[in-house]
Amino acid sequence: MNELGIKSAKRELRGRGTIGFRAVREIALGGRGKIDRIIAFEAQQNVPFPIDEVVWDYQLVGGGTDEQLQVVLVAIKSDLLEGINAAVEAAGLRPM
Repeated sequence: MNELGIKSAKRELRGRGTIGFRAVREIALGGRGKIDRIIAFEAQQNVPFPIDEVVWDYQLVGGGTDEQLQVVLVAIKSDLLEGINAAVEAAGLRPM
């Protein structure tokens, strides 16, 4: 990378829907522990892959009504993520 004059910077790697899953959902408000349980349940119900075969996470994005929150839920199959990380490392980059 240095030989090519490319400077180091953080970058995002994004994939198409065929390798992962993203959804915006509205959930009922509750305490933090309750929200975590509700989102874990939503992930199990909505991710189109077996939940034990994916890496998933969520972000609360606000919006919704006074009694609900909007949540962005993302998931990618673990084996695909490992392959992407291996390709990134083979290119001399460091996955984050």
